[in-house]
Formats: sequence, C-alpha cells, structure tokens
Amino acid sequence: MNLVERVKGILLQPQKEWEVISGETTNTAELYKNYVILLAAIGPVASIIGMTIFGISMPFIGTYRLPLTSSLSSAVVQYVLNLVGVYILALIIDYLAPQFAGTKDFNQSLKLAAYSYTAGWVTGVFAIIPALSPLMILGLYGLYLIYTGIPILMKSPKEKALGYTVAVVIAAIIIAVVIGFASRFFISSPVSGPVPGASMQKATEKAVRDMGEAARKMEELSKVPQGGAMTAEQQKQIEEAAKQMQEAMKGQIPGQEKK
Repeated sequence: MNLVERVKGILLQPQKEWEVISGETTNTAELYKNYVILLAAIGPVASIIGMTIFGISMPFIGTYRLPLTSSLSSAVVQYVLNLVGVYILALIIDYLAPQFAGTKDFNQSLKLAAYSYTAGWVTGVFAIIPALSPLMILGLYGLYLIYTGIPILMKSPKEKALGYTVAVVIAAIIIAVVIGFASRFFISSPVSGPVPGASMQKATEKAVRDMGEAARKMEELSKVPQGGAMTAEQQKQIEEAAKQMQEAMKGQIPGQEKK
C-alpha cells in the first residue's frame, strides 16, 4: 500500500477506493504500522510546533507560547488516545453491523474506522499555525467517508446505511470530545476564560449539527413503503441532502460562509 496514493484515493475518490480497500487482507498490526500511527501523528506534532514556536494570539496579552513540557504532554495524550479511539470506533462499527443488516467483520470495521479518520488527521497540519486552526473543521469530511464506506465494507443495504452512519458518527463525536478534553487538560493558560481553540470547537459543533440535520433529512426521504419504489424526486432530494452533508462544514469556517 502506497501511503500517499491511499490518502489521495480515499479523499478524492472515496467510493472507488473503498472498493479496493474492501478486497484487501490487511490485518490490525499492518494497518496500524503502515497507516494509523503515521497519519495520527500529524495533528499532535503540528500542535507542538504551533503552540510552542508560533504561539497563540490572546487579547490584551499578545502571543502566548506554551512551555514545551505542556504542549508535549498534551500532544502525547492526544496521540495515544487517537490510536485507541480508532480501535474503539471499529468495535462499535462491528457491534452495530447486524442492527443495520450489515455483516460483522472486525477487520473490515477497523479499515472503515481507520481510513475514515484520514481527513481529520490530514487537516491536523493546520495546527502548526494556530490562526489556521478553524480550517481543521474540514476534517468533518470523514463523516461522509463513513457514509460511503459502510455499504461497501460492512455490506449494509443503502436504505440502512444512513441510520448506520448516524449511529457511528455519534460514537465518533463522543470519542473526539473525550480526546479533546483529555489533551487540553495539560494545556495551561496565563489567564482565565475560554481555552485556546474554543472558537474552533463552537464552529465544529455547529457544523456537526448542520450535518446531523442533513442526515436526518436523508433518512426520512429514504423511507418508502414495503415493496414500493423510491420516486425520482425523492432520489434527487436525497442527493441534495448528501451534498449538504459534504458542504456543511464549509459554511462554518470563518470568512468562508456560503454566499
């Protein structure tokens, strides 16, 4: 597996790449060694550079640079929990499969979890310059990757894929919140008040809500009477809702609101 080509494929042509991934026999050790431990390190390493060298701009104080020990401790915790989080999400994906007419297969579940985190890990590079941190919200594209990967890797019918996606996304959000709080515990601030990155967190929460609304809309539209067929108008509306899921994060990036 070529790391660069895999990243490009999963981000630019997810459905085609999921088909390739589905047929691979990569085991847990190989997946972690050749992909997860490498990409999961991007965000933590970038945060050390950003918080220690470039510093964080704070009102009335100027640029505040965190002590190396503080940023390093935070990054190590974030990195370790990222690795653990992938495995936990895979367990959840595998457990939920039968409830959405999917096939239990932990190897496929782990591949789905690991590769769907790609967008979030890659955008972690923006942490090098704290002012660009809001751009990390682009990592929410990973939610769409989960949606496109579930029918292919977990063999869940398309009419069940959306509900399956929503359940997995909720689990992923909970895992992300735990990792975020745990890593920020080691970050000290010279003043009381919101911790650095609070504005990014608010933007992320809003984007997640927007994507959740789009997902619920898709789920409602996809319901058809037993034995019935989906109308062309329903299919069109579902496609529009899917696009809304992909675009939701873009309107929440400061200065990039939809016109």
